Amino acid sequence: MTNENITTDQEVDLGFREFSDKLFADLEQEEQPILTLDQMDQIEHQWEALKRARRCLLIWGTKPWKEVAESIQEDRELAIAAAASACCDHLEFYTALPELIEATKLRLLTALCCREDMKEIMEQGKQGIQR
Repeated sequence: MTNENITTDQEVDLGFREFSDKLFADLEQEEQPILTLDQMDQIEHQWEALKRARRCLLIWGTKPWKEVAESIQEDRELAIAAAASACCDHLEFYTALPELIEATKLRLLTALCCREDMKEIMEQGKQGIQR
């Protein structure tokens, strides 16, 4: 890594060392988790609840547009199903998830970097995922 200045959300230029010191200090003072167990359960429940709608929407992407368009023109029931899929607007749920996952990963990696054996731990973790 270089020692270039990093601009934070507060638009304050900090060097790499100052930035990392501030990050650790902020995390050390944190009193609440970024996610409660209830919120985690709600996310999992929402994910499962949206499974059918998600699959119905994605299945439309497995066909060429021309085939989809012709099918919709020829079959009223299929057109209604297509409309239901098109009206399925859970994009906010899906776009918020990556941000939450990335924030959680960053917190884990920040905690892991404090270990002298981080490299070894990370390799063993990667192997666990691949099993």
